[in-house]
Amino acid sequence: MSLQPKHTWFYLSLLLANALVFPIPASAALPQTMQQAAQAIRQSLSSTQLTVDQGIYRYFSVADCEAVVAVIGNCLGNNPSSPYGMAFMPTRPGEAITPTMSLISEKLSVPSVDGHKLSASWRMTAGRDAIILVGVTPPKHKYFSYINYVNTRENLNLVNPDSASLPLLNMILNNSNGDPSGTRRMVAASIGNGLSMKSIKTSTPNNASGAVIIIMTPDRAYEEELRSKIAGIIAPFGLSPNIINSLPYPADRLTLGLDGKADDFLFLARAALPENEGEANQFYQFDTSSNNTTRMTVLRAYDPDRKTTNLPNLYTALPERKQGWNEDYLKEAQKTLTEGVISYFSNSQRLSLVRKTNPLGIYPGVPMLPFQGPLCIGSSPRLFGSYNCLGDNPHTTYVASSSNFVMDGPNDSSKNIVVSVGIHHTAAKGVKGDKNGKSIYTSMSAYNKNQLKGLVSATSVDFANGTARHFVDWVPVPPVTQPILRKLALDRIARLRAVQDQLYVATFARDCSKQFENSLQVNNIVCKSLDSTPTKEILGLNAPVNFFERAYMRPDGNIGPDYSEIAVPLFMQFKQ
Repeated sequence: MSLQPKHTWFYLSLLLANALVFPIPASAALPQTMQQAAQAIRQSLSSTQLTVDQGIYRYFSVADCEAVVAVIGNCLGNNPSSPYGMAFMPTRPGEAITPTMSLISEKLSVPSVDGHKLSASWRMTAGRDAIILVGVTPPKHKYFSYINYVNTRENLNLVNPDSASLPLLNMILNNSNGDPSGTRRMVAASIGNGLSMKSIKTSTPNNASGAVIIIMTPDRAYEEELRSKIAGIIAPFGLSPNIINSLPYPADRLTLGLDGKADDFLFLARAALPENEGEANQFYQFDTSSNNTTRMTVLRAYDPDRKTTNLPNLYTALPERKQGWNEDYLKEAQKTLTEGVISYFSNSQRLSLVRKTNPLGIYPGVPMLPFQGPLCIGSSPRLFGSYNCLGDNPHTTYVASSSNFVMDGPNDSSKNIVVSVGIHHTAAKGVKGDKNGKSIYTSMSAYNKNQLKGLVSATSVDFANGTARHFVDWVPVPPVTQPILRKLALDRIARLRAVQDQLYVATFARDCSKQFENSLQVNNIVCKSLDSTPTKEILGLNAPVNFFERAYMRPDGNIGPDYSEIAVPLFMQFKQ
């Protein structure tokens, strides 16, 4: 609902009053300062010919997956180690609604604003239509970002693979987002490179807990107009215009408009590996007293009489992923370490190796994995390319296990574990030891495969403790009666020890305490329990589990590493 105050002097008095109260925002008062600034922006823009509506911003966690699965059948491969910030908006008059996204809002109990029900997705016109976020960034994390997505798209030129032989590909290409008419397909593809803790501009030096404003529009001329107006509005609050960021919609890659044939969009923020977990958890909590505007206020400012522009925002190519060096030098050590893992679980734990697999292969015409926004969206909305990107992030790589691992029921007393042996991309040093890693953090996550629900993750926090070291001691060595083979084995072990902290071993079980008893702490084995809270309500009896590895953001850039330069993990399953 737009605001139309009668007197222009009202805004001036409001700004002057706030200038006296908030000359320079202190960290403790910053959320309230940004609340005040957001309302000043809303009121000031509403005094022109613009309509300004307000939405809701809230974080989404693993526990919220049930609500999404109930609507669209899957949780889009959510990262268990990263809560997701989402924006919810009222629709414009005449704007087509994507039923599933408004239903998700209801399932998540998102409150209404100004009497309007909200949707997790929206459509945009080409001219003078913008989403504006006004708030604070998360406290210090290893990683955080803000990214726009194409949510669904009109059903065009879709491939129809044999769903029985290629179930994952069928899900990627043909997920209908629960649309009973079958006229739309889920795309869930990132638009551009987004904003990260490296690229965003805020009021703090490290961009954590900083004042921030983000303008999202396909209209470049309108963006510049809003930037200029907002800079003047926030100045009395002691806020610099440098905190105003752009997250554009590239008009040349999208189908814009308000009708049912137009693309609809959603917004996701991510935050992972906080420095202070208690502080971070408090930030993720929904502030009911303010409708969460102490975290972020979501505004939509549009001109109801204008739907075109002469100066659109255009697509900008993503930064180069390649660094010029790869992790192939670690493959021999990874193979040797795998021998030690097999030896340990076979001899010490008395388990049998029942499966050993490589990651997912390459489907014809679809790169491994096809989770890269520009590929999923396509170079034109009318050309093939619109398949499901499952909420990809340009700042990471995705490598999935090729097999599904059936984990026995929670009451089964037999031992049943899955082990991943991979490269700790964050610690990779290159052949000469002079490199600074492929990523700022690495994770391996377990999923309920049927619903693409993330359950639990092992991350760089776990891997930093040297999770490979224990297994190096278990690499088989031939007896002295075989001197040549013995020397070769000892040489391989020596080479493994030299790089052992550049690899990781992550173990997953229903209940790690039952699988290992006291050996976890003694031997520094990282094991993640699939039935730990809150996932115990998510993984069903004998549900198939698969795994995704992520390598998040090059240390020397604002993009994920290149797939051709990383070495992929191996997966093994052991049973009693």
